[in-house]
Amino acid sequence: MKNGKTIQKRKNVEKCEKGLFGQLHLSAVGNWPAAQKHPVLWPVAWLRQIGRWIRTAARVLSRGSRSKEEIKTGREKNEFFSRLGIK
Repeated sequence: MKNGKTIQKRKNVEKCEKGLFGQLHLSAVGNWPAAQKHPVLWPVAWLRQIGRWIRTAARVLSRGSRSKEEIKTGREKNEFFSRLGIK
């Protein structure tokens, strides 16, 4: 009967590999070795991965607004130095 359970697990994993949920599953289980060994931890791994995605997105978004500010400040400094005749 063990073969039947193994085949069922493979079918479940194949179903999970499709779409956004599949990407979430593969990333979550791939990033956490304990979830690879213990499928019961998969829901916790999914939540961890969603948190990682949110944290990464927040970092990128905050970096973007800072970059705009830094570019604006740099332009202002360049204009100021140009008016003073300093290169």
